[in-house]
Amino acid sequence: MSGRLKLGMALIAVLSVAAVLGPPLLGLDPNRMDASAILQPPSLRYPFGTDDYGRNLLARVLFGLRTSLEVAVVVALFTGIAGLIVAIGVVRIRMFGSIAMRLVDALMALPGVVMALALVTIIGPGFLEVVVVESLFFIPWSIRVMRASMMGIEGMAYVEAAISQGASGFRIVRRHILPNAAAPMLVQQVLIFGYAILAEAVLSFLGVGIEAPVASLGNILSEAQPVMLQDPLFSVFPGLLIAIAVLAVNLLADGVAEHLKVDRRAVGGHVGGQAR
Repeated sequence: MSGRLKLGMALIAVLSVAAVLGPPLLGLDPNRMDASAILQPPSLRYPFGTDDYGRNLLARVLFGLRTSLEVAVVVALFTGIAGLIVAIGVVRIRMFGSIAMRLVDALMALPGVVMALALVTIIGPGFLEVVVVESLFFIPWSIRVMRASMMGIEGMAYVEAAISQGASGFRIVRRHILPNAAAPMLVQQVLIFGYAILAEAVLSFLGVGIEAPVASLGNILSEAQPVMLQDPLFSVFPGLLIAIAVLAVNLLADGVAEHLKVDRRAVGGHVGGQAR
């Protein structure tokens, strides 16, 4: 196991434990206001300071991290399952595959941020709405990588031998194609996990994602913008957590790709950089 993989896993584990166990163990309430402690600097009582409503910024940031991670996990799982189902259909049913891939190409040609903003404006802000919008955007990425992986395996000699012996299509996919095509798929879903964190932050920052008082890293940054000159640290802590999460996902994706001997060029770029 490479150092990047270990470091990426450790960072993701620390962030997850802090987001899930931190608030209940520390007794933090993200919505409790203290009118006498508005925009306070970091202190023993408020380690990250307070926001413009006197709320504990440590509590807000940890709950915001939890929200962002929940969105990313659901999006990564849903796009992985949906993409796998469609990719199998594309590989095994030629007519369906031709139509589906033209649709995938059309969706991937659309500007991502513009499409996401249009969709979320139509269906409204909220946790479920953000998950739906991000899933619709990232499913074509999953389909394309999974289809390419399966097509590469389908032409192998052992698959052709199984076909010549009368193996069913389901058995060929289950026993031969999926196990050997799984590595690039896994790397792709790790990348989508990271992109989903960034996408949620962007949508919430623009006011069309997770709405206050529910905390997310994106809407905390949005709340910090008007008072950035008065309290610069207000925006530093949520921004730092986003940066750490993106770094962790990139390290994890690089480590998984190296461990499974996957060519990163065949999957995608780094989170925060160019995807294709």
